[in-house]
Amino acid sequence: MKQPGMNEQGTDEQIGIDSILPPRLHRSDEDGVLSDYQGYLHAPVTWTHERDLEKLWNRKHSSRLGVGLCVAGSPRRHFMISNVRHSIDWARSELEVLIAELEQTTDAVVGAATVGPIETATDDEAAGPAQN
Repeated sequence: MKQPGMNEQGTDEQIGIDSILPPRLHRSDEDGVLSDYQGYLHAPVTWTHERDLEKLWNRKHSSRLGVGLCVAGSPRRHFMISNVRHSIDWARSELEVLIAELEQTTDAVVGAATVGPIETATDDEAAGPAQN
């Protein structure tokens, strides 16, 4: 019997973040602290939208995302986000939002440019109003 999130072969179809590691070091520039995060994304072996996810992230943020390809039939893909000005929780949340956005448009996606108009925003704008 097919379970939710599983295909007919019983393999997981869900796309999500397996883990994000705390940054090993922080750098500072005139605008504040920058961190690099790395972790693992879980996606079906047949999922081929790594570049689309990178393009969505890179258009929306001043930081950069790189996602590895599927290797040896493993559903785990290594990723790295560089020059992030926010917390690890923010990075995870933002990746999950973009994955959901990409999943909604997967049928139409040939490249991230087909996803629709994407307004460039700074990471501060994307994070929303400051919390006190």
